[in-house]
Amino acid sequence: MSDRLIGLLLIVISGLFYVQTLFFKNPPFAAFQEMGADFFPRGILIALAICGLALLVKGQGSLRPSWRLGGMRAGLGKYRDVLITLLLFPLYLVGVGLIGFTYSTVIYLVVMQLALYPRKGISLAYVVVGSAAFTWGAVLLFQNYLNVVFPSGSLF
Repeated sequence: MSDRLIGLLLIVISGLFYVQTLFFKNPPFAAFQEMGADFFPRGILIALAICGLALLVKGQGSLRPSWRLGGMRAGLGKYRDVLITLLLFPLYLVGVGLIGFTYSTVIYLVVMQLALYPRKGISLAYVVVGSAAFTWGAVLLFQNYLNVVFPSGSLF
């Protein structure tokens, strides 16, 4: 997969997510804030689109993907980690809606670490405890000091 094709995909995906921010609603208790719930996600998406544009303009390769079987296998092997991330992230987003931010983030971090990092010397307990500690620490920091409300999920 070429840089230019990745840049184009990044622009398209950023645009699709940006459209979703148009439907964000500010909670009643945040009415005093000047920046709404859509400010930070839109900033990140604009930055990603600019990076995609830079890849599209300055990147190497063609916009046409190589569909030769050998080229496709090599491409899949080369971008294995990217493909794993792209496949697991939508599942993470569904999990946030179902079981909430905290639990789905712990599960996502554990699965990503086990899928992307070498398994030599990594203990499953270490990965689970580290992921849980990082997630709950971040949630406590953001909830207690920054008054950020995280999704609790529809099942809980």
